[in-house]
Parts: sequence; structure tokens; C-alpha cells
Amino acid sequence: MLNPQSIQFNSSKDFVITDFSPYIQLVKSNQKQEDKLTDKEKARVKIIKDSIEILRDRRKAVRDKIDVLMEEKSTLSNIKEIDSPQKVDSIISVKEALEYYEAKSIEISKLLYDLNEVDIDLHKQIRKQKEDLKIILQEDEQGEKLSKKEYYIKLNLYAKNDVKTKVNYKYNVSGIDWTPIYDIKFSSLNKPAVFLLKAEFKQETGEDWTDVSIVFSTEEQSTNLKPIDLQPMVYKKKIAGGQRLLQL
Repeated sequence: MLNPQSIQFNSSKDFVITDFSPYIQLVKSNQKQEDKLTDKEKARVKIIKDSIEILRDRRKAVRDKIDVLMEEKSTLSNIKEIDSPQKVDSIISVKEALEYYEAKSIEISKLLYDLNEVDIDLHKQIRKQKEDLKIILQEDEQGEKLSKKEYYIKLNLYAKNDVKTKVNYKYNVSGIDWTPIYDIKFSSLNKPAVFLLKAEFKQETGEDWTDVSIVFSTEEQSTNLKPIDLQPMVYKKKIAGGQRLLQL
């Protein structure tokens, strides 16, 4: 979410910035997500991964059986009998062959149906385990194998002498949103109301904002809006027909 055109560097008497160029590079995290987990979470991750491997082995065995049965069914369909029987008992042989074909086809079809049901169930179990793993790792299913975009800045400096210094820079990012929230509290009838100003904040910049100082502003730089004249809401008593009514 970094805006390259908004990058600004600090001025320094130690060096002069001749030029800089931001660029994007696909990188892999040096630290695996699992290394950041607690011992309890790591144990849970190991159990889930072991379960996934077991389920995958079981599914592979099932699919191997399916392939064997499909090959057997194909071979069975290719069996051909003699077109012109020369003996009386040939008819009996053909009848027995047809009965065998029918029975065997039914048996194979039932086995294939059962195995496909098992395969579907194992696939669902693997997907569920992956979803649990994703929740713990808080990342995509590909885990640490997934490359991510990172911005780098190549900077050229000029200095008359060897110096040890710091380079500070700042930039604008998008993907930030906040909404003001107001609470009104009344402590007693004789005291004025107290407004509590709060904010619901959300950032999707892809950066870690731990311990970042945040300043909220209601200013909209892209518009020139005039302040709205807010009319107060006043409650007063009104006499009508001998009765007292509360009117807004």
C-alpha cells in the first residue's frame, strides 16, 4: 500500500542524497510462522499436520483402489464372446459369461460408489484440518511457501568523508480507515452531559503496526467543506388542555 511518490528523506549535514528508487520484490519470510507460536500452539500444529498426512495416505490408498477397479471394469467391458457358437454347450458358456459380467459389473460399481464416498469424506476432513491450521498460523494454506510483496528503496548517498549516521524517511500508505464513535453520559440532572470520543480503526496496509503512534483527524484534504451549523435539541414543557406535555 506504499505510495512511492510520497517518500521523503530527512536532511542531514553528513551526506547528500543523490537519488533513490523504490522497487517491489517477491520475498519469503525468513522466520517461519510456526516459530512465532507458543509451545502449546506448536504442539497443536504438529498434531494437525500429522493428521493431514495420515488422511492424505488414506486417500491415496483409496484412490489407488479406485484406479484398479476402473481398470478392471474397462477390461471386463472389453471381453468378447465367440460370435458363432459351434457347439450346444457354447450357449451355456455365453449365458454363464453374461451372468458373470452382470454380477461382476454390479459388484465393481458398488465398490466404486463406496470408495468415492470415502474419498469425498477424506477430502472434507483434510480441508477442515487445513482450515484449523490456517486459523492457528493466521496465514494462507500455503504457509511459509507463499511469497509476499515487499517494497525496497535503493538509495545513493554522497559524503565527503566516512560517516556513521542514520537515515529517516516517511511515506503515505492507503488501506487505512477509521470511523468516529460518540458516547453520551449523564451523571446527574444538575450536571451537563459528557461526550466520550472514540474511534473504530482498521488498517490493511500489510505492515505490522505494533506500538505505532496514531493521530486521528477529521480533516478531509480533498474537499473544501464549510462547517455545518448544528441546531440544538431542546426539551421544554408545554401546557395543553390543562395537561403538561413534554415537547421536542
